[in-house]
Amino acid sequence: NFAKLVLVLGGKKFWIHNTNTFFGKICHQKPDRSFFFRDKQFLLCARCTGLYIGIFLGIILSIILVNLLFSNLLFFLFLSITLIFIEVLDFFIRFKELIKDANLSRFFVGLFGGLGVGCLIVIIIISVVKFISVYLLV
Repeated sequence: NFAKLVLVLGGKKFWIHNTNTFFGKICHQKPDRSFFFRDKQFLLCARCTGLYIGIFLGIILSIILVNLLFSNLLFFLFLSITLIFIEVLDFFIRFKELIKDANLSRFFVGLFGGLGVGCLIVIIIISVVKFISVYLLV
């Protein structure tokens, strides 16, 4: 049981402190930009939640789609750059305060950016493997 494992590793307070510390290093965790569930704040803000979910889904979907549907990596490169551009564009719009956003829009923009990053990770890995197999394993 996972709860027993947590208790063995030092108790509930130890686990909560260390997860907050870890996620605090990769996210600002501002309450006004975070989701809440049963009056408890998520460990990541809305954008980071979308981003990390998007990276995970982007890697999985890219692997499936590259193997099943497409062998042309240029399509995936264009797709990933477009999705990442949406994230960058949103950053500048929010930075200039042209549009006020909500947590749901932050989540979806993070999700799109994460999908792009996940897709780009798969493209890079496939390209490196192809390069090694063609040029270094001759």
